Amino acid sequence: MALHLGASAGFLGEAMPGLVAGDLWEALYAPGDAAPAHGVYRCEGCGEEVTCARSAPLPAREQHAHYGPWRVQWRLVAKTAGA
Repeated sequence: MALHLGASAGFLGEAMPGLVAGDLWEALYAPGDAAPAHGVYRCEGCGEEVTCARSAPLPAREQHAHYGPWRVQWRLVAKTAGA
């Protein structure tokens, strides 16, 4: 889970329905897929989070191995402004 200090809360915004593409938040991405946006991605299998730049590949299975039956699938949980 991404964490922040109370003082940094003013720098965070909430995505409003209709203002952002919902598919971006709902979709699951496979290992090695190009990230559709700059942001924080969460593995649906184990809960680990990684940061990834738009168009960069999300961590591959070889880079993010699970020691159990969970599948590696990434979900965007926090979109960030890109450079």
